[in-house]
Amino acid sequence: MTPSTAREIVGSCVRQGLAWEGLFEDLEADRKLISECSLAELMEANELVRMFNEAPPPKADGSTSHTVICADRLIAALYVAANFSADAGVVATCGNRIVVVCDKSDLRRNDGDEEEG
Repeated sequence: MTPSTAREIVGSCVRQGLAWEGLFEDLEADRKLISECSLAELMEANELVRMFNEAPPPKADGSTSHTVICADRLIAALYVAANFSADAGVVATCGNRIVVVCDKSDLRRNDGDEEEG
């Protein structure tokens, strides 16, 4: 995965997490990008950005920049919301916990078929 791809994925995750908190506009493009990634890809992108932050290349003026990364639990919540529920936009945070609220009747298996029962 390239640095720019990793930053794009993590940026979408950060913006979606902020949107759930009402702090950023909920963007369809971010939700689409997240839904096209596997959980492993989301985790890999976050880890790569974390590593880039540890030794950022200096810019021409000598300054450096860092990219915000996501907590693993946010990535897991984003993945569940993108892949297992048609409408999992309601998210609650409580201390260090993130809760994704899904309507059980909306749950889908990863292959897109409706879950029975």
